[in-house]
Amino acid sequence: MNPSTQPGSLIISSSDSKALNEELQAINGELRSTGEGLEAGKEELQSVNEELVTVNIALADTVAETVDANDELQDLITSTGVATVAVDRELRIKRYTPRAAELFRLSASDIGRSLLHITHGLDYPDMAADARAAFNEFKLTEREIGSDRGEWFIARVLPYRRAGDHIDGAVIALIDITVRRAAETAMRSSEERLWLAAVTTDDYAIIVQDMDGLVVMWNGGAQRIFGYLESEVRGKPIDLIFLPDDRDAHVPQMERQRATQAGRAEDERWHVRSDGVEVFCSGVTTPVESGSFRGFATISRDVTGKTGVESPQQLTLALERAIRTQAEAANRVKDEFFSVLSHELKNPLNLIHVKAELLTRTPEVRDNAIVQDAADAIQRAVAGQAKIIDDLLDLSRVRTGKLALRFSPVDVTSMLRAVVQASTADAVSGGIDYR
Repeated sequence: MNPSTQPGSLIISSSDSKALNEELQAINGELRSTGEGLEAGKEELQSVNEELVTVNIALADTVAETVDANDELQDLITSTGVATVAVDRELRIKRYTPRAAELFRLSASDIGRSLLHITHGLDYPDMAADARAAFNEFKLTEREIGSDRGEWFIARVLPYRRAGDHIDGAVIALIDITVRRAAETAMRSSEERLWLAAVTTDDYAIIVQDMDGLVVMWNGGAQRIFGYLESEVRGKPIDLIFLPDDRDAHVPQMERQRATQAGRAEDERWHVRSDGVEVFCSGVTTPVESGSFRGFATISRDVTGKTGVESPQQLTLALERAIRTQAEAANRVKDEFFSVLSHELKNPLNLIHVKAELLTRTPEVRDNAIVQDAADAIQRAVAGQAKIIDDLLDLSRVRTGKLALRFSPVDVTSMLRAVVQASTADAVSGGIDYR
């Protein structure tokens, strides 16, 4: 029996078979194309996964670097010893440094508490007002405050700026100046003792006059010798104790000129008292300078009726010893102050310099021009401050004879050219033409 004629059999013609075969081939091609697309998608997913892994590693490195930078910044803040507290607009504590924790007796549980509710030993009743002025009026406040432990601080209150220059509260920084304050107190005490000795001595007339010869200070010895009260001569010319002939010959002015040129002017001559009695005095006039004051100090002694030359010579020696002793005492106090001040300033300057150097080498800011410029400016400022401190120490070493000189060749032409360039702008602004 022919299979094509059996009952229930499927009869497919050759044309249908060919069409079916083509459809199957088309379906097979689509399946192959789909498979290739899936392979390509798989490769893309693998590529994306690799990129995500790379990004994840980079993010992990960035997080690690950020943590390191934060740790270094925290170490820098801690090493400076500056007590810093950041508060919000309600004066609630946001952040604080270890030194601030000591002063305000803070702990981690105090975050969010009002700073006004914290018990501390600082004599700072205006702290809340200064903080509010910082974030309400953008006002920087500085004042010196003490503590119940005898410490002294410079309290600096400034606005707490966030991203976008948003003011979110205030920052209170307390800089310890206890050592500096003690040095200043010691210097003032020394000056007061010297001043008291000068004012109360009766054996010598000590007269301080300004550059024009007007009396600034008149001690008890001057009152005893010349008869005038200090209230009677303060602000008047010193000429009033000279004889008329000496005043006409401008002797007081010539003495000041000799003292300015030679550093001292010795004087033995007759003077006149307030009652008209003439007294013979021997003394010395020397230039003095303290802060903004410049003038002359005259130390004199009444030698009327004394004969021989020994008394004036002994007077000169005594005066020289007294002046030398006072100068040495003042220089010692000044040297101690410079030494303490330089030590207190150089330590934080060195730390700032090191941290600024580390900041310039941090990978994420290496190409940031703003940060690099800021770091360079910090380093230049630190170098300039260190140079000033070294110059102050050199002044102290010059007086003690401990300054070591290093000789090296100098290009005089370059030095003169730099001087000319530096003074050209001032000369032009002053209408000066020089060649």
